[in-house]
Amino acid sequence: MISCEENLTHLQSCSEAYADGTFKYAPKFFLQLYTIHAYKNGQYAPCVFFLLPDKKEKTCEDMFRHLINIYRERNLDLQFDAIHVDQESSVHVAIKAVFQDTQIKACCFHLIQAWYRQIQKVGLTADYKDKDSETGRWLKMFFAMPALQADEVENCFTEVLIAQAPTEEAAEKFADYILDNYITANSKFPPHIWANAGMGDSTTNACESFHSYFGDHFTRHSPNIFLFLEGLNAEQERTRLKIRSHSNPIKRKDQRQKEDKRREIIGMLRGGEITMEEFVKQMGFLMLPVAM
Repeated sequence: MISCEENLTHLQSCSEAYADGTFKYAPKFFLQLYTIHAYKNGQYAPCVFFLLPDKKEKTCEDMFRHLINIYRERNLDLQFDAIHVDQESSVHVAIKAVFQDTQIKACCFHLIQAWYRQIQKVGLTADYKDKDSETGRWLKMFFAMPALQADEVENCFTEVLIAQAPTEEAAEKFADYILDNYITANSKFPPHIWANAGMGDSTTNACESFHSYFGDHFTRHSPNIFLFLEGLNAEQERTRLKIRSHSNPIKRKDQRQKEDKRREIIGMLRGGEITMEEFVKQMGFLMLPVAM
């Protein structure tokens, strides 16, 4: 584990953490660099770094237990209301084992990208990209579900999406994938993990952005450990400025407009101004995945 006292203090002061790993810039003899970000005042600050030999459940659990022990050695307690992560199941299991009272929140970006990959896998990419395709319009409605509350998801899926499902086999395969993995309480990723992830700061993109610009320190993947540590030291000054900042960063105009539109559509649903079907049609287009 790599950190410093200022980073540890800041992480403990936050109610939510964001975590993500990268395989590109882990030094030789390690599989991945895993970073835990603190979120406060609209700022994501990378506070703790782990170099992991694999991504097994036990390794992830040992990582989080070691972090807790670091705080216990200082007579401090580390608890979060929520930890935002991607869909790596080993991380979910580890968090449940170590942070038993902490809510796991799935990253909306990774969620919709996973759904889009499934669209590609079942052979519906052409329909998805065709603006005149009924199947394509049906697929786009699925991406509205992360903006719903968890207890609304199953009814939306069965009464709106399945009720309008195309008859083609590929569409059935896609719907079965969503049902098996995301819709019921017994799913691999049940709605309480990802629903409402389409609103607010429910994405680990800040973690991925850090890994991206951290990689600018190196000319190739898997740098040697000395260059790796030099890169972390260089980034610490940026982290220090984020920790000491008391103002929220200014969001881009287009981002603010999209968030305002999402809130408006949700307000219309809550106020009974639009039906669930109208909601998924309007919201789905605002939640579409980044082109892959």
